[in-house]
Amino acid sequence: MDTNMNKSPRQTASDESMEPAYDTLRRYAVHLLADRERERLKLATEIHDKIGQNLLALKIDISMLHVRTRGNHPLINSKAESLLKEIDVAIQNTKSIINSLHPPVLDLGLLAAIDWQIKEFEKLGAMTCTASVNGDEETFAAYNHYTLPVIRILHEAFINAMNHGKARAACVSLSTSENMLTVQVYDDGIGIRPDDLNKPNAYGLLGIREYARMKRGTFTMMPHDPSGTLMTVQLPARDRQH
Repeated sequence: MDTNMNKSPRQTASDESMEPAYDTLRRYAVHLLADRERERLKLATEIHDKIGQNLLALKIDISMLHVRTRGNHPLINSKAESLLKEIDVAIQNTKSIINSLHPPVLDLGLLAAIDWQIKEFEKLGAMTCTASVNGDEETFAAYNHYTLPVIRILHEAFINAMNHGKARAACVSLSTSENMLTVQVYDDGIGIRPDDLNKPNAYGLLGIREYARMKRGTFTMMPHDPSGTLMTVQLPARDRQH
């Protein structure tokens, strides 16, 4: 639909005059996303090197105390055993935080990372997720540099489908054609209205849009028959930004 059909020449000229400002804002948003990913990586590294290592050292010390008090100091031994369980929980929580900030699976390629993201989200137990992949590792090798943005896009899409769409199931479709990667997410939720995409508090959808723009791609979201929402992101094989 041509959005300029019902606009006066003055309105059209005003929109055109604002385009440089809009472009500046878009580029600034891309810059902020890139900065955020760098901060995530830095924070994940610091948590691993400092908190993670300290927890492991503490576990070793408590384990030694647990062994040495066995049979001699039952109260201390019992407390040490309880502490070991709490430390194990803290270690698992730390790993989860690190994975959410910068998943190690990113180094294994696009398909492995998508599989990981689906399994991680299904652990929440609120929505089932499946994948339909049209190709193999070799097919998608040219798009492995998109692994991080695709994972972020899928995460936001799943969150949106679960929290706002009230979906019980979602399916990821991955395909390539004419040097273009197409990522689609279909859910069986309540659907989406056109004005939902432009709500100022639709941060998840805004994030998806900007991740796509950051890689010179496109993003669309629309109702899907008979119910639910279809999200489509397309990314060019070569990242023209670099």
